[in-house]
Amino acid sequence: PANNICFYGECSYYCSTEHALCGKPDQIEGSLAAFLPDLSVAKRKTWRNPWRRSYHKRKKAEWEVDPDYCEEVKQTPPYDSSHRVLDVMDMTIFDFLMGNMDRHHYETFEKFGNETFIIHLDNGRG
Repeated sequence: PANNICFYGECSYYCSTEHALCGKPDQIEGSLAAFLPDLSVAKRKTWRNPWRRSYHKRKKAEWEVDPDYCEEVKQTPPYDSSHRVLDVMDMTIFDFLMGNMDRHHYETFEKFGNETFIIHLDNGRG
């Protein structure tokens, strides 16, 4: 489409301009599996998932009992000024669809600060 950035690969099937992947206009969402660099090369920051489970029999997680919890999270850095809260929602839906019900943490590359993508580790059940 006009004004969108598109790309296609080199392969035997479906690798042509007729089967290109296009951004809107220059961004595209996706998922990939990759070999991550060693921590000595690219340090990562571990973040607690705001919607992590509680494993206590009598104590529910805060998001299960506080109707304003989502609004509170959206006012807290880094969820207040970036697409992070949307990325966590995407991660949560992905986890649900693949049966991973215990996402406690996620990671980011330290070098990029809060304006970065999240890294899904712990997809063992997928």
